[in-house]
Order: sequence, then structure tokens, then C-alpha cells
Amino acid sequence: MAAKSGTQVGVVNGNQSGAVRASGIGPSLRIEQSEEQDQSDDDKDDEEEAPGDKGDNVAGKKKKKKRKPKKKKNATNGATMQSSPPRVPVASLFLEGQYPAGEEVEYRDENSFRTTSEEKRHLDRINNEFLTDYRHGAEVHRQVRRWAQQNIKPGQTLTEIAEGIENGVRALTGHQGLEEGDNIKGGMGFPTGLSLNHCAAHYTPNAGNKVVLQKEDVMKVDFGVHLNGRIVDSAFTMTFDPVYDNLVAAVKDATNTGVREAGIDVRMSDIGAAIQEAMESYEVQIGGQTFPVKAIRNLNGHDIIQYSIHGRKSVPIVKGGDQTKMEEGETFAIETFGSTGKGYVRDDMETSHYAKKADAPSVPLRVSSARTLLNSITKNFGTLPFCRRYLDRLGHEKYLLGLNNLVSSGIVEAYPPLCDQKGSYTAQFEHTILLRPTVKEVPYHLTHHKCLGVDGLDTDLPTSVEAFFLDSILGKAFFCTFQILFYALRPMMVYQLPLTSLHLFNVTAQLAFDVLLVRFLGAGALAYLIMSSFLAGSLHPCASHFIAEHYVFEKPPLSARVLSNRVPIPETYSYYGPLNALTYNVGLHNEHHDFPAVPWTRLPVLREIAKDFYADLPHHTSWIWVMWQFIWDQEVGLWCRVKRQKGSKESKIDKQGSQGE
Repeated sequence: MAAKSGTQVGVVNGNQSGAVRASGIGPSLRIEQSEEQDQSDDDKDDEEEAPGDKGDNVAGKKKKKKRKPKKKKNATNGATMQSSPPRVPVASLFLEGQYPAGEEVEYRDENSFRTTSEEKRHLDRINNEFLTDYRHGAEVHRQVRRWAQQNIKPGQTLTEIAEGIENGVRALTGHQGLEEGDNIKGGMGFPTGLSLNHCAAHYTPNAGNKVVLQKEDVMKVDFGVHLNGRIVDSAFTMTFDPVYDNLVAAVKDATNTGVREAGIDVRMSDIGAAIQEAMESYEVQIGGQTFPVKAIRNLNGHDIIQYSIHGRKSVPIVKGGDQTKMEEGETFAIETFGSTGKGYVRDDMETSHYAKKADAPSVPLRVSSARTLLNSITKNFGTLPFCRRYLDRLGHEKYLLGLNNLVSSGIVEAYPPLCDQKGSYTAQFEHTILLRPTVKEVPYHLTHHKCLGVDGLDTDLPTSVEAFFLDSILGKAFFCTFQILFYALRPMMVYQLPLTSLHLFNVTAQLAFDVLLVRFLGAGALAYLIMSSFLAGSLHPCASHFIAEHYVFEKPPLSARVLSNRVPIPETYSYYGPLNALTYNVGLHNEHHDFPAVPWTRLPVLREIAKDFYADLPHHTSWIWVMWQFIWDQEVGLWCRVKRQKGSKESKIDKQGSQGE
């Protein structure tokens, strides 16, 4: 849920801790992974084998046994798969209460001590209850989000979409919110935002809304899940026309940049500058016109405290002078908004979002309906945001006069929709992260897998300098001979990961082993291992797998050179040959990229299960021929890779704009 610059929001004091697996978040935990509509990269996060559609079948079969009606309940409680639409409580899918966690990223530089500090570890352990609540809520968000991304289609009404998401959240948390106080225990953290096109945030349909989602719409889906006031806040953008792909890519990149930069003692201004730089490196073409993507400068991310979606701090998405620092134990929603318009929003349209202020004044209410409504809001929502549909659901009627009286009295805050200029398009992406005492829990991320071919991120991609100077038979032979050195040195110049205590431990362990090896077996033993490693990454058949995996060996059709045709180019090749037995099946590379969590030793089983999907894909049968062809074939070289420029999701084969000419 967006925080608008300059808006005063209520605060509930309370300790916050835990992590959220977001979206995007998730993943940053991710709530998302953002997930996200785009199943090609970031949050394929939600393509894990999540509970599927068998839950309904199980429940349905039990229901037919009229002699034992209680079986239906038992079937649900014992379910191992999620239903569609999601209705099986997540708690029944994780009976031990051990919910999935996000990737734990160690702090760096002056905060690196936190990883091994026993004091910080103790603080982390005593926060287990908060972690459980956040992870529980994040898993609910992930499952509902995944269902929504697969089922939201043009032609549906916004009311239908919102109620589908909210019914899923209530079912999976086990809190329907109809009994007094039940919604305060768990359920919706805030109303489902479904903001279209130039509207960036805070729009959800009121009763009687007949708006229908269209194919050309850009819809921001923003909803929250909470358990015991620990709110998981995540958002993603859905589009149905590829013309908006770069707009969506801009906010995803910006949010992921913000998550990466965030940490204990990091200044908000530094995060905002990094987000803006990432966001505004994109542009989008709509209707023959090119629009730069602008960061919406008066919308921010925010910290989250218990029972309050907007805490005391804001995370800007543009550079500025805010020197406030993030602190240990805080939870933040890193959300970014991009626009093809002015990059500035204003209040517009009918209000639907409201929240009771934590520091609301005690004033006499002269309207009787206002007193009744305030009592209901306090008991059912507390300081959690709500919308008019939620009041309708509780049975309230003719409450607008009382609600407006509460707003004018300063007891309830109204959050009207926030819109850029009409005719523009806006996008949003959001993760939630937790700054735990020992680590930052953020979205699971494999740079090479999620940023395959992205210039400046994928260190497997040869640099332009390599491709220019080694574009000859002798140059390619030199590259193949010394490729292990290229793979070792390239990351230092292309995309440097922060040096952590794990890296230092690894270096120390390796050096200690080398010293012991020389001490007891002599220098010849160390020289043997060094030369063996060099040979294994040189002119050796098994070393060909580095080249075979992602170099394009098949000449793409002419139509693939026109980006607007969107003709896919095979950029990952598997090897099906006997040398897989010596390399832990590293040749099964398409299978590995589709299912990176499957161990290499199990990839043959995976291929056998899904052989119909892989049989027709381009592949190699000889690594020796791969190296021979790479060196001697003038149509194949270091430039023969699918390359994505930073700031664009569109692919290209990069040799003066063409391949194989």
C-alpha cells in the first residue's frame, strides 16, 4: 500500500520483527516475488510446486460420504495440496508450523560482525514468534498471488477480482472476519488495490462498481495479509499487451535495486537515488511514441509496524536529502512506481480506503451513526486499513454520513486514489523485507538464472572487449585454452558481489588446505592440482560444457532479428551424451534452468518425466564437436549469445545488430 509524501499517518507503538517471503516479496522474505505476472523471470518465483488443484477433489470426494459428514473437515485438515480457488488453510499444509523462509543475505562492511555475533543470534532466536507470523502470512500471500496471476483475465469486473483475492486470503489464514474481532487476529492486512492505467494506488471497487478489466489496461494489484498484526505488503502489475513490458520491467528492476541497497544504517536518500537511476534507465513505446519511465516522486515505500501499514519512516524512490537511516529489527515495504506521465500523483476519484488513526483525538461525536460505526471499526479493524465493501460485508447500511463525520473529526484517515495525468500509464512493484539482527531476509535470487544474458549482471556473458579482440580462429582458440581464467576474472569487472564472512571463510579454508598439502606432500602435489584445474577448464572435452550451454549454434530465422516479431531464440542448450556421467549431468542444462532446485543427480529422472517437452529443443550430442565448431566455424563466436541490455527486456543477438551475417 503506497505512502504519499507529506501525508500524516497514524502509528501504533509496538515491536516489529520477522520476515516476509515476498513477491515479487515474493521473493522479499519476499512477498511478491513478485510474482508477478511475468513468468519468464523474477519471481518464476511462484513456479515452485505450490499446492495445486487436488485439494478441491479431495474435499469433494469426502463430502459425498453422507454417512460420515465429518470426513470433509478431516480431508481439509489433512490436505497436502492447495485448491483452486485457494481455500485450504495454509496452517493445515504446514502442520509443524515451519513456513518457508526467504534467502538470508549477510550484512556487509561495518555490519559484517552481525553474522557471527552471539548477541545478535540470541536476538534473532527470541524473535521466532514474529518470524512465524510473517512467514505464515507470506506463504498465504504467495499462494493467493499465484492463483490470481493465473486466473485474472480481461472481461472480469474489478469487484469479482477483488473478492476472489480477499476470499482466498481469508480462507488461507483461517479468519473470515465476520465474527467480532476475528479480522484483528488475521486476514486482510489492507483492502485489495486494483488501480488502472493512470491511477497508481489506493483504488478498490466500492459497492455497485461495474468497471470491467480490458486487454489494454495496466492494473496494479496490491494487497496485504496479516497474522497478529504482522502485515505482509506486496504488489505487482498485470498487463495483457506486450507493449507495456518495459514499464513493468522498470518497476521490477527499481524495486529489486531498492531491496539490494537496503540494510541496517543505510540512508534513505542513498536507496532513493539508486531506485531512481534504475527506474529511469527505461523507456517504453506506446502507440508509436517513446515515453521515458519516470519515478513517481511523491510516492514512497515505508516501514511497517504491528497493526499499522505505514509507520514512521518513508523510503523515497527518487534522490533527495533524507538522511534517515534504516535500523535493526525494522520491517520495510520497498515499493516503486513508474509512470509515462508527469511522475507526480494527486488525489482523484471516489475514496474507498480508510483507516482509524492510532493517535486519534478524543472528540464528541454528534452523529449517532458515527459513534456506532466507530465502535464497529475499533472492534473489527483496529488501526488496520479497511474499505467500504468491508463495512457492507459486516452488515452496515447508510453509514456514509457517519463515516464522513469520523473523517472530518480526525479520527479516521481517508486515502483517496492517487492518479497521474489522464492518458498516462503507471506500474507498481513491491516487496517486504525484514532487517533481522543477523541477516537481511530478502527474495531468493540467482543472478545468472534471473538475469540470463543481461549485460552487466550475467557474468557468464562475454564482455564486448572479449568479443571484439577474440573474434577470430586464433582468438577463439586462445579463449578456449584459457577460459577458466576468463570465468574467474570476469566477475571482478562485470558484477562484483559483496565480500562476506562466508567468502573469507572459504578463502581461509582453501589456503589452509594448500599449506597442509605442501607441508605433507610437497609442492608437486599443489602444482598437480593447479594444472589439473587448468586442464579441466581448457582444451578438454568436459570444458566444452561452458560453451555448449548458452552460445547460439543454430542460425535464427530472419524474422527473429525484428524485435517486434517476438520470435524466441534458443539461448540454452542441453547436451545428451556419455560425458554427463562424469560431470554430474551438467549437460542437462535446459532442465537445470527450468528447475534449478532439482539436484544435478536427479535431472535424468526429471528429463524422463518431461521428455516430451525437451525432445524437440535444440541440443548437442558431442562436446568435442562443440569446441571444434566454436573455434573453426565463422558463424559461431563469442558474440553469438542472446544479450539483454540493462533497461530492456527485449533480446538481441549482439554483433553489430545481427547474428550469422
